[in-house]
Amino acid sequence: MLDYMFNELSVEKFDAVAIAHDRMKLFVKTCSRAREIGWKSLRLHESIGENVYYIEISDNYFVGKWVEECKEKDVVSLFKGIITESPLLKGDDDKQVNDWGNTEYSINGDIAKGLGAAHFMDTLAVSFWEESSRYYKEFVKVHCKVINEDLKINEFDVDVVHASLPEHVDKHKIWFEERIRKEAENRKDLWEKRETYFPNLIFCGETEKNLTQGETLAGISRVFEKLKRLNDYAAEWKEGGFSVEGVAAKGVDVSNESDSTMQHPRLKNMRKFRLPNGEKETFEPHIKTAGLRFHFYADEATHQIYVGYIGKHLPTSSDN
Repeated sequence: MLDYMFNELSVEKFDAVAIAHDRMKLFVKTCSRAREIGWKSLRLHESIGENVYYIEISDNYFVGKWVEECKEKDVVSLFKGIITESPLLKGDDDKQVNDWGNTEYSINGDIAKGLGAAHFMDTLAVSFWEESSRYYKEFVKVHCKVINEDLKINEFDVDVVHASLPEHVDKHKIWFEERIRKEAENRKDLWEKRETYFPNLIFCGETEKNLTQGETLAGISRVFEKLKRLNDYAAEWKEGGFSVEGVAAKGVDVSNESDSTMQHPRLKNMRKFRLPNGEKETFEPHIKTAGLRFHFYADEATHQIYVGYIGKHLPTSSDN
């Protein structure tokens, strides 16, 4: 299943409270239909605020007030379920979900974080419906500006898969199912041809399960790209210690866990994976891409790099 994105640009103050009630109901039904088809968690950009209940949807009328006054308790219950499971899309997620260091999405000059993330991750964006707005169709045109490595700027328009009504979601059902099928095929192909694609990386630990038996991984093409760059570094690593800077020169940022996470026995143990020789090592370094992590172990004695885990981020001390 895939995360889907909320279009923060669709937040507006509707002309009357009654209209706001109607729009909230439509929004909940749209998200519920997306979940029925298979989309997982709604991602909300932090620009809307830490608390969704403080969003102003009419003059001096907020989402929290709508929750109190809405008489359709089943709708309110669905809304709470959607919001409770909705992780914020934060600024420090940019490289994780969007590589926004060199890419910018906008509409009429307004930066479009949610729509941009939806396009980059090839998933659905949802909006509040308003017939007079630009967000009433099943596709939204967004301007994309990319700065290449040679500092040349490419600008073009892209169509973002979008829904502001349940029937919009239904129109994307076939596309979604085809997307899932391709993801599964690509995931299996990556595992079966790993030695061809990445001759300088050794896959072990949970990677076979991650790629052949686990939950469908959104953004597998981004994983492939990052693994190729790590593979390129491994091909050149013949002496000396492992270099984070050397990997960064290949276009990949490597992160380590916080001290508090690694000092926690249970959390540290979750990062231990078995090498091909049967021994266990701690796979602390990891690379983020498209909402996923892959953890690896760099053996400085043999100058070999082992990949032990590919999937959703593992629990950290900050999650407790």
